[in-house]
Amino acid sequence: MTPNKYILTPPEELYPYTGRTEKERNDDKSCIYPDFEAWSHTLEDDQILNKFVAKGYYTTSKVNFESISARSTLNKPLNTVSIQLANQFTKILQVREQEINRIPSKDKNSPNATTFFPLSGPYFSLPNRVTLTDHRKELWLQELSNPYVSLSKISKFIPHGLKRRQVLEQCYTKQIPLKRAIWLIKCCFSIEWKSLMTKASQTQADTNKQLLKEWTDNFIYILEKLIFEISQHYNDPNQMKNWKLQISYFLKLLGNSYTLQLLEKETFHHWLVEFVTKVENLKFLPLSLHILTTFWDGICQPIESADENGTATLTQPLFLVSKITDMLLQKYASISQSKSMINDERYIINDLKKNNKIKDSLLSTLKLLICKLFQEQSLEVFLFSAANWEIYKPYLYEATSLLNKTVEATTEVRKKLELISYSNEALKNGPSLVRVDDSENDVKLIMSPTTTGNNIHFDAIHLKYVDTKLTKKLDDNPTSFDWSSYIDQNDFQCSKVVQLILWSICPSRQMHYEAHQLVAKLLLLKINSVDGFPDFQIEDTIWTLVFQIAKLSERNKALRASLPSLSKLLNILITYGIIKVPTYIRKLISSGVLYLPNSNGKFVHCKILINLKISPLMKSQYNMVLRNVMEYDPTFFEKYNFDQLQRDAEDIRNNIANIDDLELDQCPLSVKTIIAEWYLSNLCSDTQSMVDKVRLLKNFKLFCIDLELSHHYYKWIEFIVYHQLLIDIEALETLMDILLCYEKVFSQFINDHILFTKTFIFIYRKVLRDKDNDTYMVTSFMPFWKFFKKNFMLALNIDNDLNIELTNVYEEEKQKQELLEKDQMEVQRIYNCINSNTSRKVWKFTEVFEGNVKLMITKQTSTEKRRLARRNLHLLMIANLRDYNKRMSVFLKRKYFQKEDLIRLVSNKLLTLGQIQSILGIEFIIPFLSLKTMDDGQYFEYHKEKYIESNFAVILTACENNFSQFYQLFLSLFVKYGMMTKLFSTAAKSLISLLKRNSSTSNVIMEDLLKYQIKEFTLQSDLKDEQNITSEGEDDDDHTIEEPKASDLYTNLDFSNLWIFQIFTCYQLNEMLELNNLDSNVNMFISEVVEITQYDNLCTRIFDQLKNTKIITTVIVVVERVFLERCLSQLVISNESLIFIIEVIETLSKKINKDSSGNIPMADDCYSLFQQTMSYFANLDINKLTDLESILDVFFKIFSIHQNPIFRLILNSLGGRISDRQEEEKFIDNMFTVFGKLTFNLRLKLMLYEILSGFKSYSIYVSTRSNEENNGEQTLVILDQDLITRKMSKLPPFQVSSFTKEPSDEDDDSKLTLGTQFIDINPTDNGNRANISQDGKSSKWFIYNKEEKTYVSVFKDEPYHNINNYQPDTNNSSNNSCLNLSLFEASFERKNPR
Repeated sequence: MTPNKYILTPPEELYPYTGRTEKERNDDKSCIYPDFEAWSHTLEDDQILNKFVAKGYYTTSKVNFESISARSTLNKPLNTVSIQLANQFTKILQVREQEINRIPSKDKNSPNATTFFPLSGPYFSLPNRVTLTDHRKELWLQELSNPYVSLSKISKFIPHGLKRRQVLEQCYTKQIPLKRAIWLIKCCFSIEWKSLMTKASQTQADTNKQLLKEWTDNFIYILEKLIFEISQHYNDPNQMKNWKLQISYFLKLLGNSYTLQLLEKETFHHWLVEFVTKVENLKFLPLSLHILTTFWDGICQPIESADENGTATLTQPLFLVSKITDMLLQKYASISQSKSMINDERYIINDLKKNNKIKDSLLSTLKLLICKLFQEQSLEVFLFSAANWEIYKPYLYEATSLLNKTVEATTEVRKKLELISYSNEALKNGPSLVRVDDSENDVKLIMSPTTTGNNIHFDAIHLKYVDTKLTKKLDDNPTSFDWSSYIDQNDFQCSKVVQLILWSICPSRQMHYEAHQLVAKLLLLKINSVDGFPDFQIEDTIWTLVFQIAKLSERNKALRASLPSLSKLLNILITYGIIKVPTYIRKLISSGVLYLPNSNGKFVHCKILINLKISPLMKSQYNMVLRNVMEYDPTFFEKYNFDQLQRDAEDIRNNIANIDDLELDQCPLSVKTIIAEWYLSNLCSDTQSMVDKVRLLKNFKLFCIDLELSHHYYKWIEFIVYHQLLIDIEALETLMDILLCYEKVFSQFINDHILFTKTFIFIYRKVLRDKDNDTYMVTSFMPFWKFFKKNFMLALNIDNDLNIELTNVYEEEKQKQELLEKDQMEVQRIYNCINSNTSRKVWKFTEVFEGNVKLMITKQTSTEKRRLARRNLHLLMIANLRDYNKRMSVFLKRKYFQKEDLIRLVSNKLLTLGQIQSILGIEFIIPFLSLKTMDDGQYFEYHKEKYIESNFAVILTACENNFSQFYQLFLSLFVKYGMMTKLFSTAAKSLISLLKRNSSTSNVIMEDLLKYQIKEFTLQSDLKDEQNITSEGEDDDDHTIEEPKASDLYTNLDFSNLWIFQIFTCYQLNEMLELNNLDSNVNMFISEVVEITQYDNLCTRIFDQLKNTKIITTVIVVVERVFLERCLSQLVISNESLIFIIEVIETLSKKINKDSSGNIPMADDCYSLFQQTMSYFANLDINKLTDLESILDVFFKIFSIHQNPIFRLILNSLGGRISDRQEEEKFIDNMFTVFGKLTFNLRLKLMLYEILSGFKSYSIYVSTRSNEENNGEQTLVILDQDLITRKMSKLPPFQVSSFTKEPSDEDDDSKLTLGTQFIDINPTDNGNRANISQDGKSSKWFIYNKEEKTYVSVFKDEPYHNINNYQPDTNNSSNNSCLNLSLFEASFERKNPR
């Protein structure tokens, strides 16, 4: 076919390079298109086209068919060949290294044999050491690093100075080829070895070990150096490239040396694990993980390969593997929680994708390593401490999810994780025993045994769970404590809400002025937290508690709760909207308590209601409640109906100017609230009136003392500060003293700390400094600056401007003081300005001091003169403090003053209680501590508080020395300050000393402490009555009243006075220590206390403050003996009793754990009982053991506490007499017997497994020690290792199969039944129904044989229920009769038997 010519048409929509006009575009010759050209051909092209293309042309394929590819043909054979070639070349290299390049060694016993450690062969000679210049040494090293220079040329000698670290540094800096570097290391190593062998008198093994250790240390040093150099080369690409070459080379050199055993592997392994653990900067972590993965197989050997040489060889590697596991999970947790992968301030990663990519890469590496441990190692490496497990658990589950590839693998991983989780959580975290209570409430009332008639009283409010740590936090409540973090990090249940409220209204906590506001703050934090309670739940809990408080008897109500304090708390909660009065009124009406004639609770509710803030909308409901009790007490409605409350408030508002003449004590809190809100609104409406010191103190008295509504006063403080209404420095100083005196409510009442403090500083520096400069120079605000810097670090970190301002004003205070100390001219100038002295007469220190002190203590001195005198004395104090103190000492020694004068001087910051104590003694100070005054401000109260805290021990001792006079002061100081953590030990020593001195009245003193601050209780009269009773008893025993027993006092045990009972328990047990029969006395004491408290959850905490080791040991022995005797006597032990036993033992054992290094011995009689109890458990069947599950839990915990001493006793007995040996062998067998029977509780089985594995490890440890290394311990008899090995071989490995029971065929047959039973009948009856019956009842179903046409048997079928919850609780409860009968081609037919 002859090709025809054609015209090639240009592509459409393609714009040509040329041809801009329409005419040019139509001319094909003038248009040139991109990537398009018409074909131009020659005559030869046409001939080829006609000859080949027209007829067809192809090249014959060399394969069977054209579709096959040469790659697919050769790929598989080449892969096989390449693997074979690689294996052959590896063998060739091994032969070259082992045979060709090494001179073959002759018999080592021959006389010509050498003993070089790294070499073999008798004819090999080491290169000589030659001293070369630095230049020639450098040339030699360069030739060594050059692979083209023959090694035989340069191997004749080695330069001096190349030793260990220098060799390694030269290798990686000059990049010497690895084989040559290894040769150099071997030669230097051998030369050192030869030198040491000729000089030192060490054995070959010791020499080898020493050299390996030194070389390993140098490898480690250089590797650490190279790793940390990465941070130096970030900004220099050339240096970074060079560093990468060096670290890459050195890792190869390290790996070769490691493989050739030129390192001490154990040392290197320990260093590597420790190094990676300590790496905190994430920029070093990738390289550290790479190094760890390089040497992973050497550190973490799989169990199968490691178990060949025995268990003893696994001890150290298992320790390392456990440490690696902990480290990997810790890194995984820190990286998962880290927002940025570079924690360097110079680098900020803005690329989130890159940051996430780095994070994912690190996490994937850690996942792989964790999964390797999870698959190859024992599960024991995943047992952590309780604190660490809480952190690691979610990350372990996340990391092991990588293994969930198949269903079988997922099941295996799940089983392992369940075992690990159960071992960590159930075995080590907290007690497994829980107090059982039928009631669902967290609070219950304990009924009084003296209840008579229809009048029911209750003795106490009992909390199911008490958080003693929370009580300590509340008692301390430091200003800087972060309560928001505490609420987020701790579990806060409803029981803690009740505990909070009871703490705030407890009479012994009334000195906590911040209690009510603190409770409201914590409740708001909990409500607004992520897992907070609903509002209605907290409100319901609070009103329920109010109803329960109302049910208490009058005596116990006074002991447990203060109704005025409760009303204040409820009003604050109403203000924040946490509770609502209408809800309370509805509950009152619906409960019917108002209509019970014999109940006093309705009067309590009325007292509470009239003190609550009532909205006008609730007027009718409020009055209705009061009307309901009119027939019982009409005064409630007559005096406190809503209209009367409004009239009372109006009368007080009209006479507010004469506030001192008003009687506000009898006013209910609702009226006070109305007055406070009105007065606050009136004050804040005036933005022009300036505020001075007198007005500050007057309003403080009105709001905080008379009306008892401090938060209104703080609102007014914020108003005057923000509006800058303070008139002078003196007023600002008075405000500072008030804020410092009540510092714990500063963070609660002041809404914005930052803005308030900034404004305070602005007023001080900018507004009042120029206006009142003289007072500014002599007045120090340093305490307030220190207070804020110490307690509000978070605010300073948030607002840097405030931090700068506070620092500046702090420095100004210091400079101001330094200026007055050094510049007397400035002091004279300020003095003249203060006193308007125009004569410029030079002042004299003594005259100024005496004159102004006289003005300060004279009652007739006017207020203005006293202010001037105060400034002058402050100026003297700052200018020359030493002379001022001398003059003040002389003034005190003369005693020309009244006590009120000293109080005035202290209140004006001219004198301290410490100065009075140093001059006049502590006895002179004691009466001042019970005084309260605010005539000159709140500084006296603030200073008194700080003084008592600093001198608490001295003050209590002084009160003890004059006990009759200062008894009440001692009680008040002890109750107020003794519960503080920092003063508790001092208070404990003082009270124990006091009780010892007054042992005859010790119980009376305890009663006074427990009942202190109860209005119905008078201390002095009780003391007098006690003294009268004692004096009368001397004449006639019949008239004496026995002092109450010490144990009877424990009926008052409560979470609020637990700290007092802890001290009293120490006193009681210390007294028993001085007597004979300590065990019997302690046993009797514990029995009485337990019987009285009925195993209250606080009863276990009364021993927390014991310090004497002998007493602690005795208590443990007594409790253990009682428990073991009850077990052997098969008495029923209550759950509460078990909790008491184990909590007491665990708490006290921790106290002596440090002193005994974890070896808490068990008494001999207890050990004998312990062995008998173990034998008793071993002889029981599984069903009976199941019933003793809680007892076994306590038993195994006691075993764990005394673990090492018991192990030592067992091993000693095994090497002793035959009788003892048989008993211990039986004891070991009993442990394994019990272990085999614990199939019903995995937790118990894990506990016993841990004990048995600990015994196995301990026996191995003892067998490796010589008798001389026992460090003063009892000498151990040589063990029968074969016996122990044989006994402990029964212990299975720690894996899933050891704790799970595999289903067997027998078990399946026993469980899978037809759900039917058969009864034999007489076949001759031929279906006579009259004789076929069961249990006296006619049977419903019968088995009928269709072939024989006879009834074979009665058919008993279990009732079938479609709902699973109603399945009968029996072994045959799963009724599959329909399915089972179908297997036999049987069916149900409703036909009567013939």
